[in-house]
Amino acid sequence: MNTLISGLMFLQCAMLFLFWKAGKELKIRSEREKHELSELSSDFVWPKAALIVPVAGTHPCMREALESLLRQDYPDCVPIFVTATDEEPAATLVGKLAEQYPALHHVIAGETVLCGQKNHNLLCGIVEANACGATCYAFCDSTHLANPSHLRSLLFPIADGREEFTTGYHIVMPQDNGMVTLGYCMSVLIMRLLQSISAFIQPWGGSMAVSRDAYERLNIASLWGRTVVDDCALVPFLQRQGIRVHLVASALLTTYAENHRLSVWRSWMARQLLYLKFCVPLQWGILGVLLGAMQIPQAYSLVVLALSFLGINGQPQALILALVWLFASYLLVDAQRGCLTRRVPALRWFLSFLFACGMFAFIHATTLFTKKICWHGWAYTVGTGGVVLEKRPADLRR
Repeated sequence: MNTLISGLMFLQCAMLFLFWKAGKELKIRSEREKHELSELSSDFVWPKAALIVPVAGTHPCMREALESLLRQDYPDCVPIFVTATDEEPAATLVGKLAEQYPALHHVIAGETVLCGQKNHNLLCGIVEANACGATCYAFCDSTHLANPSHLRSLLFPIADGREEFTTGYHIVMPQDNGMVTLGYCMSVLIMRLLQSISAFIQPWGGSMAVSRDAYERLNIASLWGRTVVDDCALVPFLQRQGIRVHLVASALLTTYAENHRLSVWRSWMARQLLYLKFCVPLQWGILGVLLGAMQIPQAYSLVVLALSFLGINGQPQALILALVWLFASYLLVDAQRGCLTRRVPALRWFLSFLFACGMFAFIHATTLFTKKICWHGWAYTVGTGGVVLEKRPADLRR
C-alpha cells in the first residue's frame, strides 16, 4: 500500500513540477512574442480581420471587457458583436456601444434549435464578416479584458503565413482571498498550464483565430451548425484534418473575480467537463482517472495527520511520507503565485489547490450519467461528438 501511495505522490509532484516549468516557459515565450511584434516594420501588411464576439447575459464586467476589445490597435479590423435577440440586456448594451463606436457591427442572430446558441451567433457573425471582406476571423468572449495588442498577438502567426489556426487563453486575477474565488483562479491556471504542454494544446473559444481560407476549406460552418460548443467540438475535428493549433502565449485575456459564488464556479466546472465528455470522451475519461488518483495522496495525508494529531499511534513512515508530500506540493504550488498581480497568502493559495482538485473530481463524478448541458436558460440534449439532439428551456428550479 505504501508503495502505491508513494508512487501516486511522486507522480502528482512530477505533474506540479511540469506545470511550474510550463509556467516559466510561457513567460519567456510571451516576452519573445511581444518583442517580435514590437520589431515589426511599419510596412508589414496585416490582413483585414473580423473580431466576432457572441454577447449574452449580464456579467458586471461586460461593458469594460467589450470596450477593451473595441480599443484594439489592430490596423484593419471590423468588430462584430452578436446577440441572439434585440430585446435581451446584452443587446441593449451593444446598442449603446454602437453609438459610441461607429465601426461596431451589431448582428441579431435569432434563436436556434439545431446547435448551441453561441455557435449560431458565431456563424451569423461570420456571414457579416464575409460581407465586410474579412480574410481572417478572431473570436473572443465578452467577459474578459484584453490589452490593446491582444488582437495583433493572436493574428500575427496567421498574418505572416506561419499558421492557420491560433489560440490564446485567459488568467483569473482574484480580488479577494475567499476559497471559492481562489479555487476558481487555480482551476483556470491549471487549465492554462495544461494547455501550454504541446500534447494538450487545444483551441479555446474565448480567444482564437482562423484564416478564412482554412475555415472554408475545412467547412467548419458545417461542424458548428450541429454541435453544442465551438472549441471542444473542434478538437477531434482538427486532429482528423491534421491541423495544428498554435498557442500564442502573449494573447492572454484577464478575468477579474471577486466574491465568486460556489454555484457559479460549480456550473462552470460542469460545463467544461461535459463539453469534454461529449466532444472528446477519451480525454474526459483520462481526466477522470487522473482526478480520482489525485485524491488518494490528499486523503491519505489528511488522515495520517489527523490520526497523529489525535495521538493515535501509526506507522512513523506514514507520517514522514505525508509530511514530505505536503511540503513538496506546497512549494510547487506556491511557485505559481508569481502569476498573480496581487499578494495572496501562501497557505490559502495551497488550500485552494486542494479545494479545486477535490471539486473537479466531485463534479466529474456527477457528469457520469448527465446527457444535458444547461447554458443561458436553455438545456441541450447532446449526443456523440457534441451534436445537439434537442434544445429546451432549462428548468431553473433544479
